[in-house]
Amino acid sequence: MSRKELINMRKEELMKWLIINAPITEREVNTLFPAMEIYCESHQMALYCLVDIVYVILLHGVSWVTIRRMIVKDCITTNDFVLQQITGYNAKR
Repeated sequence: MSRKELINMRKEELMKWLIINAPITEREVNTLFPAMEIYCESHQMALYCLVDIVYVILLHGVSWVTIRRMIVKDCITTNDFVLQQITGYNAKR
């Protein structure tokens, strides 16, 4: 599934897709999304960030532990910059 298709999903559909297809548990998704909403200051931006994070996990093998550490340290406020720093992946908006 493409990034664009994922972004166009409703939140509930996206969360189900993540749990089934990404190396992430339901509990992790349920804690990650509210955190992303706080950091991103909008529901839609949080969805974009969540999709970007999943792409980084899936495409570059960045561990969930690394992502969680970044969230705890408040690093994912400018999501694209941080993810590019750790992976070289540049998310296109």
